Amino acid sequence: MVSSGRRAVLLGVLVALSACATHQRRFPLRAPMTHDPDMRPWGPMPQEYVSPMVWDGADKLVFLPLTNAFWIPLGRPATNVTALDEVPDSSWYTNRSLTPEEAARGFCGEPLDTSGPWTIKSGKPNGVNPGFIFKAQDGRKYVLKVDGVDQPERPTGADLIGSRLYYAAGYHASCNRVVYFDPAILQIAPDATSEDERGNERPFSTRDIENVVALAARGPGRTIRASTSEFLPGRPLGPFTYLGTLDEDPNDVIPHEDRREVRASYVLAALTSHFDCREQNTLDIWRETGRDLGYVEHHWLDWGDSFGSVFEPRQVARKLGHSHYFDIPQMAENILTLGAIRRPWEGRNDEHRLFGLYDVQHFEPDAWRPSYPNPAMSRMDEQDAHWAARKLAAIGPAHIRAIVREARFSNPDDERLLARTIIGRRVKLLRRYLLHWTPVASFRVQGRDVCFDDLATRAGLARSSVRPIAHRARTASRDLALHSDDQGLVCVTVPPGGGEYQVLSISARMAGEAEDLRPVDVHVYDLPGRGLVLAGIERDE
Repeated sequence: MVSSGRRAVLLGVLVALSACATHQRRFPLRAPMTHDPDMRPWGPMPQEYVSPMVWDGADKLVFLPLTNAFWIPLGRPATNVTALDEVPDSSWYTNRSLTPEEAARGFCGEPLDTSGPWTIKSGKPNGVNPGFIFKAQDGRKYVLKVDGVDQPERPTGADLIGSRLYYAAGYHASCNRVVYFDPAILQIAPDATSEDERGNERPFSTRDIENVVALAARGPGRTIRASTSEFLPGRPLGPFTYLGTLDEDPNDVIPHEDRREVRASYVLAALTSHFDCREQNTLDIWRETGRDLGYVEHHWLDWGDSFGSVFEPRQVARKLGHSHYFDIPQMAENILTLGAIRRPWEGRNDEHRLFGLYDVQHFEPDAWRPSYPNPAMSRMDEQDAHWAARKLAAIGPAHIRAIVREARFSNPDDERLLARTIIGRRVKLLRRYLLHWTPVASFRVQGRDVCFDDLATRAGLARSSVRPIAHRARTASRDLALHSDDQGLVCVTVPPGGGEYQVLSISARMAGEAEDLRPVDVHVYDLPGRGLVLAGIERDE
């Protein structure tokens, strides 16, 4: 219970019961959906999709913006949303609640044996960072990448940290590790190949190993530093698109730009400044379930650009996260204002050797931009962003520090700086998107109580000594019993006799604010012999 002294100090959440007649929408009496059956087996396996980088860049940078200039996409809500205003488990997404240790482990299972031998099967086919594909002694296959000379340790660390953050948020992500190994454990398979500068296939040679080693950061003794990404189980089909569906997949019925988790991946990309979030950095996997049967699973890949990638020309690198490579709207603004607009990247301090272009000061959640316009992210609405913020609220500072620790930076100051910056950007994202509505979620019924999590408290945005949030409950005629604890669990007792169908309208006010946050409506049935049954959640503008 909240003490009378604390009630006097804290401003609160108002929970009111209203008759269902005031609400046009009535949820059906059935269990809310938690699992999307889009992993039903079908066959045969679809053909591989090849996404040409040049065409995709031209399409997203030029043709898509020009098309939208004449036809503005309709702002329709996401389709794959349950009665509880959540995204169900599916071939795209899995709801997870992880400890910091589980988040730090990510999708990874058994550790990689760095004593070798590692047998090189081929050169890495594309991407900025050099590397190759190898098979470890236990038979598992990996893609290996090194840092390059510009920002040693940032790309490999970013690849790991990005994968663990996305995994913790519920996305299907690869197992990326940072390893230190002696190049002497490398051996070349007799049929290993690579590509020359013109794209022609040739035998892989020791010179190729030397070129990779020369661009790697050095570790203790004879070791070098690299990032390894374990091959996902199943057969790769190429990337998924951020627009439309896969025609051959009978399970893929929702346009990708209308999927909430795809739209709201913007929030994770903005958190990490993963500006290279184009379709080439995704992967569809065919998961076989039987003879000529299986389903398609959708994965996010490759975060090596994150946390402040630096390259030449430096003036282009400074713009990333604030502007597309070819930004037609900003170009138009510059023309109309004769260049009078001061852009946020002007005067940026990029003196830190690794993370100079990744900071909290210049970060504005609504203004962040990927390097290419993303047709799904551009459709993200407040409902989608609030959902993503609820997931981000569960990834606390302890999770972030544990994940960053896995990147194995040689300088402890770099580790502390990066963790502190991620945490700072997280706070900005939560204040912008989580507090758009009353920050409550995970509703459940316990007897005559409707309980929920106060995410402002659980996320660290509201603490009793800093920016408190408290709770009281009442109907139009009387106060209701309320129970809460210091961990952010709140329960409201619903008295009998209010009718078969009731709506709890929950609103909140953060201390120091003049107005309540937008309410959240909780719909319940009150049935003889069954008691309260949770029916649905509404977050209306």
